[in-house]
Amino acid sequence: MSQPKYTTGNKVPADLSKDRSEIGTLSKADLKELFQSALLELQEGFSDPRWFSTKHAAKFLGVPEYTLRQMIKDKRLRIGEEVMDIREPGASLPSFRFHLQKCEKRLLTPPEKRSGKNAKG
Repeated sequence: MSQPKYTTGNKVPADLSKDRSEIGTLSKADLKELFQSALLELQEGFSDPRWFSTKHAAKFLGVPEYTLRQMIKDKRLRIGEEVMDIREPGASLPSFRFHLQKCEKRLLTPPEKRSGKNAKG
């Protein structure tokens, strides 16, 4: 059973199941193309298929957007773990992306059993 393939940009498929030891088998040209595609993707906007906007995460998790922001504020969801702040440098307002599987797992864990940085319980 093969793992799904995701693209990083328009041309270069990246198999997310590969471990780091397989990177050494890529040619310099392939690495350069992969790097350029990744840079282009970052410049065009964040599009990792595992991370979702506040709006989409709220819909999936069944809570209002303001509740997700409150969960970050009171550390039920942690920046750097379940949440990324991808705001532009110098921006005053945050722009969050949520890893839905990690959020769901964290929220289903009883507060007294949550661990890690910023654990609240």
